[in-house]
Amino acid sequence: MTFCPKCGYERQPKDDGFIPKGECPRCGIVYEKLAEHQRKLNESAKIAFERKDRTETPVARSLANWCLIVFIEVMR
Repeated sequence: MTFCPKCGYERQPKDDGFIPKGECPRCGIVYEKLAEHQRKLNESAKIAFERKDRTETPVARSLANWCLIVFIEVMR
């Protein structure tokens, strides 16, 4: 038996007579569309995570500026 990932309905053999196999008889979700939506969300989350790693925080920027000032003063 197949379970709907959205509502948890367990598909019955009698459901095949009036609802396509790729659709949930209870909530009507199309399994492939849900899977595609989840893939897009995962890709978006991955891109956002990668951008977060490259984003400079205000603390890091302040520390870098302070180090640059100290370096310039030491080199005088």
